[in-house]
Amino acid sequence: MVRSAGPCTIEYLGRLREGPWVFGDQVARLARLVTAFGDAALERACARALHFGALDGAARVESILQRGLQDLPLEPLQAIGVRPRQDFGRSLDEYDALLCAGRAAS
Repeated sequence: MVRSAGPCTIEYLGRLREGPWVFGDQVARLARLVTAFGDAALERACARALHFGALDGAARVESILQRGLQDLPLEPLQAIGVRPRQDFGRSLDEYDALLCAGRAAS
C-alpha cells in the first residue's frame, strides 16, 4: 500500500529502515497517511522530506502533509540559502574513487 505511492516514498522507506525507529511503526504511520491524504500527496511529501534531508521519521512526512507543504515547489537548496546536510564522513564519491584506484593497482 505505502510502496505503491511512488519512488520517493520507497526511497524514504529505505531511509527509515536505516534509522533508529521501529520500522513497522513507521510503515503503519505512513499507511495511515496514504489513507488520509492519498498516494500522490504522500509521494510529494516524501519527495520534499528527501529534498531537504528531513529524515527524522514518518512524523516529519505527516507534518508536511498537515501543513500542506507537499504542494510547494522544490527549489534548489542553494537558491533559498540552505546548505546541503554535512555529515562527519566523506562523500561516497571519494570512497568509489579509492575502490577503483585499488582495483586498478591489483
